[in-house]
Amino acid sequence: LLKSDLGAEEYAFRWGGEEFLVVLPRTDRDLALQRCARWRDLFMKESLPGITDLQLSFSAGLHVCGAEPVTLRSAVEAADMALYQAKISGRNQTVVSGDYTSQPHRE
Repeated sequence: LLKSDLGAEEYAFRWGGEEFLVVLPRTDRDLALQRCARWRDLFMKESLPGITDLQLSFSAGLHVCGAEPVTLRSAVEAADMALYQAKISGRNQTVVSGDYTSQPHRE
């Protein structure tokens, strides 16, 4: 689902059992939030053959890199902390790193 929705210079990697790392170069915060909302919508429309009582959800932790260089490790750690916050805040939402005090994004 992710790979089919990515552009030429965008990448998705399986990062863990149920986690994926998505790299969106030259994408600002607002566009990244829109993309996460689109993926959440697409994912929630998916169904698993033979399973009727399961509602899929899509939680995302988003880290937007600014003008200052960052390491991959620090960017992933920031996104992972935001993802953890999205999960403990009720799941099925996007949390932007550094925005923990604001409302999650559930577009």
